[in-house]
Amino acid sequence: MSAAQLRPAAASTVVSELAFARAQRNTVLIVDDLFSSRLLLAEIVRQIDGKLNLELFDTPSRALEYARNNRVDIVLTDYKLPEFDGIELVKQLRALPHCVDVPIVVITVVDDRKIRYDALEAGATDFQATRRSRNARAVREPARAAPSQDRPIRPSAGAPVPGRQVGGRNSRA
Repeated sequence: MSAAQLRPAAASTVVSELAFARAQRNTVLIVDDLFSSRLLLAEIVRQIDGKLNLELFDTPSRALEYARNNRVDIVLTDYKLPEFDGIELVKQLRALPHCVDVPIVVITVVDDRKIRYDALEAGATDFQATRRSRNARAVREPARAAPSQDRPIRPSAGAPVPGRQVGGRNSRA
């Protein structure tokens, strides 16, 4: 056999070895329609363990298709998703024989007790309602959060206040 004939087999072996190695790592399925939220969750997971295999999806149908054909070790999903919500995704994942015991965490800004109970009854392992903080809003909207250069500085005690009469009842003298 010539060296040229060996190369495709060698390349194929490397690819299959990489696929096998990837399949052996724990897989975290992240489902969120917001790109920034997917990246944030992925970064948090990477900081916990950089060797985890992360699979990110923007729709529940794509995530479900992946889960049908691959091993999944944990699922982090948003509640509000296009096509169908996170509770329906939990139900469909639990219907897969190899996902019966997979931890599924629903993470959302919706803090509704009924939705929480529905998610847990559908088979979610946990339900995390996150709060939108003022700091997060300030990061997203820096122009609104930053103090304006044109805004007057508040006067110190005893200094005249713009619009206030000097003398009379509003006077400090």
